[in-house]
Amino acid sequence: HLQRIATCLGVTPHNIQTGFYEGLTPNLNIIHFGGYDKAEANAVLQWVKPCVPDAYIKQARWIGD
Repeated sequence: HLQRIATCLGVTPHNIQTGFYEGLTPNLNIIHFGGYDKAEANAVLQWVKPCVPDAYIKQARWIGD
């Protein structure tokens, strides 16, 4: 799945476990592009949607490993 997304977008997003974030459901694997303010996140979402139609924005805080 990650390789298909990377091929479609032309860049490889980050792939990480949700346990490293506060505010996300634990024990899931997510694909993300980094931290953005709301306007930047919406612009990235519009860019990603053609390749990942079910993509969405979720606010969370990194708590590290």
